Amino acid sequence: MPRKSAAELAVVPRLADHHRRITAPDGMTVEKTELFRKIVEDCDARHFAQSDAPLLRTYCQAILLGELAFASAQASPSALGDWEKCCGTIAMLSVKLSKRSCGRSPVNLREVGVSLESLAAIRDGARGWRVQG
Repeated sequence: MPRKSAAELAVVPRLADHHRRITAPDGMTVEKTELFRKIVEDCDARHFAQSDAPLLRTYCQAILLGELAFASAQASPSALGDWEKCCGTIAMLSVKLSKRSCGRSPVNLREVGVSLESLAAIRDGARGWRVQG
């Protein structure tokens, strides 16, 4: 295996570029899937894990149901309660989804292609330290 040059060792890949974004669960309508993808793409790639997909699906359902409930409430004020329930669900789920990434284990640098050699090269170049060994 050929040795890497100092320039190759000094490059650290962007971690977000190597993290796969979650995918929408099967069986979602086109409209819900589009909303799901937009939310996922608007967040940092590391924010959601695939285990968040069912919760995010429910969030998308609540948003779209809230739009329908709002239209119904405009036509008939007696339907305002349905819209209020949707708003409560949306608010609760948004708090849960915003906190989902808190407390997750840190990114495994080996999985994203960062080696000890590249970290040592950065350390040596940035601070003037020398690798011993």
